Amino acid sequence: MSSINTTRSDVFDTSASTETPVALLTGDFVFVGDVGRPDLLERAAHYRGTMEPGARNLYRSLQKLGDLPDSLLILPAHGAGSACGKSLGGVPFSTLGYERRVNWALRASTEDGFVSEVLAGQPEPPKYFAQMKRLNKLGPDAFGERAFPVHKPGSALREAMEQGAIAVDIRFDAEFAQAHVPGSLNIPLYSGFPTYAGWVLPYDRPIVLIAQDEGSVRQAVRDLSLIGLDRVDAWFGVDAVYGLARNGEALGSIGSLSAVEAAERAARGDLCLLDVRGATEFEGGYIPHAQHVPYGYLWDRRDEVPLGKPVAAYCTGGGRSPVACSLLKLMGVREVFNVPGGFQEYASLGLPVASPESAATPT
Repeated sequence: MSSINTTRSDVFDTSASTETPVALLTGDFVFVGDVGRPDLLERAAHYRGTMEPGARNLYRSLQKLGDLPDSLLILPAHGAGSACGKSLGGVPFSTLGYERRVNWALRASTEDGFVSEVLAGQPEPPKYFAQMKRLNKLGPDAFGERAFPVHKPGSALREAMEQGAIAVDIRFDAEFAQAHVPGSLNIPLYSGFPTYAGWVLPYDRPIVLIAQDEGSVRQAVRDLSLIGLDRVDAWFGVDAVYGLARNGEALGSIGSLSAVEAAERAARGDLCLLDVRGATEFEGGYIPHAQHVPYGYLWDRRDEVPLGKPVAAYCTGGGRSPVACSLLKLMGVREVFNVPGGFQEYASLGLPVASPESAATPT
């Protein structure tokens, strides 16, 4: 094992080792198909003037890989779906030889060209990245073994919410859409859960979970702690949802539309269609008549959302739009629709796709 960015350190298996290194733990330095982001210190933590110097340092660090063998295993810290790069591969490891052939960053011929490319088209840094920068620098708050959140009866949920807790329903989006506690937020416990949570959950409020079972709660608590969201005070079962119905109280629900139905209604003007993907995705094409508000900024930009008409939300393939739909309900939109097939469904049908350039072109 060798350290590229800091003082070199090697770890040997003394029972069967040679001078030839076996693996490189690259962390956020080299990924499968990509490299780390030198823009985060400036874009997420607001340290101005750090992007370009960081990009140049990254390029120079990559040059230090030159004398290492092609057989070296590359073991990165992140894979596809991470916001730590723009084109991370989906496999968990690679070799340096393969990356030399396919990774754009290792094939860059000039420093200036590399700097321009690595800073272009990066996804928006999730809001929690700023908190991570702070925690990584200062360290987390000291605490002992944290107690597992207490399981409370559903009848206690309303009181917890009135006292300031944010209720996060981690059930699958279809279950939440069918029936949910008004005022709760849906972040389904599937791939991407920590990222979605980090985009929309505040760090200054306690969290209570609504879940199907204790196992789901354990996973959610662990995932939330990875991004510094440690204030999970309690959890509630589905009785918190259906107990309201038994007491005669109204439950919330979210409708569903196909991509074609959503596009047709948006074209008629009887529905506000929101594209909640990132900026780069939107620039690559969107459903005509859609309004772009990334889901992570939806609450901050809620004044742009009409409350007096139905609103539908879509993303790429249905991962982020359920979170957006629950935010819309939280804002007070009465009639909300999810488009679970997303832009993928629409584009697969060969229908006309709009672009920011075409929208700006006079007719």
